[in-house]
Amino acid sequence: MTLTNRNLLSVGFAGVLLSMSSPAIAQNCRPLGVVGGIGTSVTKTVSPPATLWTRNNWNTDFEVPGGARFNRYVVRMTAQTGAAFPTKIFLKYSNNTADNFLNKTVPLNPGQSVTFPATPRPANDPFQVNVFVGGLSVVGQVYMLSVEGCF
Repeated sequence: MTLTNRNLLSVGFAGVLLSMSSPAIAQNCRPLGVVGGIGTSVTKTVSPPATLWTRNNWNTDFEVPGGARFNRYVVRMTAQTGAAFPTKIFLKYSNNTADNFLNKTVPLNPGQSVTFPATPRPANDPFQVNVFVGGLSVVGQVYMLSVEGCF
């Protein structure tokens, strides 16, 4: 069989379609541990706002292992009860700065999951990923969080 420009074009086009439908290389991601908790995910019932005598549970931190050079982070949020969750995502750095990657209300149905990416600064690795979920409108609602660092 003789390959012509037309044959090569057909093969190239088929390859593009195939690569668009299935990833050629699997993502290499690692789950991050919950700071002050056990494991790599946490389920929370949104508490009332903090007062002078009580704290809220609206912030959750995930630890980035020292020396890890992740290219991106993926936050997964799954609602156990349906609600529109006010949500913020930050990458926290050791120089007391943070980059905000999300600040919006996320409407979720029971059992529905959503993921959000966050990309670190080119020459600086964060030490924590902070996820803030809370507000008066969602007190008593239940959700689960996990975060992965990806190479």
